[in-house]
Amino acid sequence: MAILSYFILMLGFFICLFFSALSIYSLYKKGNENYSEIAQKIVLLCVAICYFILSYAFLKRDFSFVIVADYTDTYLPWYYALTAVWAGQEGSLLLWLLFVAICGVVFSKNKMFEKLPDDAKNLFWSLFFAVEGVFFLLLITFANPFLVYSVPPKQGMGLNPLLMHPGMIFHPPTLFAGYAGFTIPALLTISAKMTGFKKEILLVVKRWSLLSWIFLTIGIILGMWWSYYELGWGGYWAWDPVENASLIPWLCSTAFIHISVVTQREKALERSTTLVMALTFVSCILATFLTRSGIIDSLHAFAKSPVGIPFIIFILEAIFLFTFITLYYPTTYNKPISGMFSQNGLLILSSWIFLGLCVVIIVGTMYPLISKLMLHESKGVGEDFYNRVFLPIASFLIFILCICPWFKWKIEKIKKEGVFFIIVFLLLIIILYIFVTKNLLLLLSMSAAFTGILSVSYFIISNKYFSNMNPLGKWEIHLGVVIIAISIAISSGFKDNGEFIIAKGQHIDFHGYKIVYNDFFKNNYEDKSVESYVFSVYKNDKLLGKMIPKRIFFFIQNNIFSKVSVLKFIFDELYISVQQSTEDGVLKIEVQRNPMVHWIWFGSIIMCLSGLILFFKTRERVG
Repeated sequence: MAILSYFILMLGFFICLFFSALSIYSLYKKGNENYSEIAQKIVLLCVAICYFILSYAFLKRDFSFVIVADYTDTYLPWYYALTAVWAGQEGSLLLWLLFVAICGVVFSKNKMFEKLPDDAKNLFWSLFFAVEGVFFLLLITFANPFLVYSVPPKQGMGLNPLLMHPGMIFHPPTLFAGYAGFTIPALLTISAKMTGFKKEILLVVKRWSLLSWIFLTIGIILGMWWSYYELGWGGYWAWDPVENASLIPWLCSTAFIHISVVTQREKALERSTTLVMALTFVSCILATFLTRSGIIDSLHAFAKSPVGIPFIIFILEAIFLFTFITLYYPTTYNKPISGMFSQNGLLILSSWIFLGLCVVIIVGTMYPLISKLMLHESKGVGEDFYNRVFLPIASFLIFILCICPWFKWKIEKIKKEGVFFIIVFLLLIIILYIFVTKNLLLLLSMSAAFTGILSVSYFIISNKYFSNMNPLGKWEIHLGVVIIAISIAISSGFKDNGEFIIAKGQHIDFHGYKIVYNDFFKNNYEDKSVESYVFSVYKNDKLLGKMIPKRIFFFIQNNIFSKVSVLKFIFDELYISVQQSTEDGVLKIEVQRNPMVHWIWFGSIIMCLSGLILFFKTRERVG
């Protein structure tokens, strides 16, 4: 089966190569025989067969496959065995290619696709098959998922226990779906740029971009959720290079969504829109490069791999091609923009700030390489760098969100409500400074987030969205954003933690909570040993709940992993992880109080659900 799968991958590569060339020839001959649409279905079939065979090998624990032996064992539950397909570099690239192929077939069935002129179709398919061909080439050369052992091992090495979490079942697929989804709008935008921009094409690009943005957002949030509950350090974002890599395309795509509104309504900024969309696609490739090349040290990254150089070549070629097309071809939407202090002006400003944040993250993430080249010594930047540079700019973005609804679309005039919320923002800074904190960054972020919640909520209510039964949409997305912003500000600014040595029957007092260590017990299984520790949490002598953190020793991996326990309240959250334990049950534990953390997940749900509603609303308008 492995040999058959490998030849199917080769077949897919040659199909992409042939039909990319054929699309260019059809463009030259001014014709389109719909061969590309049929070929894309065959490509999808090839990838789906390969993915099914690999998944079946994982499910059956066929250790003759190198990748199966590397990431599973006979004790792994079937649902984690299936998700282990994308635990390795080879499987994750195959999954991404599968999503790209699905997107190609779905897009070819779109009514708007049928209305595209032949030259735009041919340009799109020539680029799309080329992108698929790159992934096929990687899979049949540097990242072959169908390598086999001549003598299969009797037992696999097992899946990293950190990946045995529901978040990691859904985090990589949604992230890759977002990455893959941006292939469609990026290549369609480039094709439209070469053949003539049209309002209908821009609507389709926006629709695909919004759907891809939703998947990417879900993937990032699930990664934060997994990090918070599984890594045992009590945080959801560590400014890790691979975390940063996923944030770059999110910021680029968010910039595009904002600037495309101006392009659509004002028939302007065509070059900027094209270039930002192209940069979004390139940033997805960059994120893959950072994760899979091993060039940056990260908890999430794979080991050093030969795929790094092909990805660098791919990125450089894409940047050169997209930049050349954007600058060389004439513009259709080129009306001048006036009124910086208006809604369209603030949309443009926020788009460029999003791109500026991308530059900050890229510099910070790549600084170890930059310093090594310039100073001959690899130096990284820590969380302090991002807090000092990224967070003030993000707070300014939230402030723009507070006042943007209250500006006229073109006219530089703010409504009285906008003036009111500016005054609210300034008053909040004074009040919080007197009663809460003297930290300037925390003051700005909390004041902007609180004002944002008030401003956006009032705007939604004042426009009678609910009473008129209008669909939820963009402002509800922004409501989710400001809820996340205030949650991050409070949880990072007011969290507290402590380490304690505690024996059975003892208790500790922590920020008004009485935490009693009641009992511990141990269960042995074939592949692991699990130690569970029972804590009771009281406040004012009232039992609030039980917490049961665990320490698990995995025999195959020969390593111990801590499972944290979390107890949630409306505005507060307790977090316990066991650092060390003795045979008689004396523990070294870390206790954290993380206020408002779970409101991040609540805000994320609002943001993503509102985005889906806006997506379907946009679909109806496109027809």
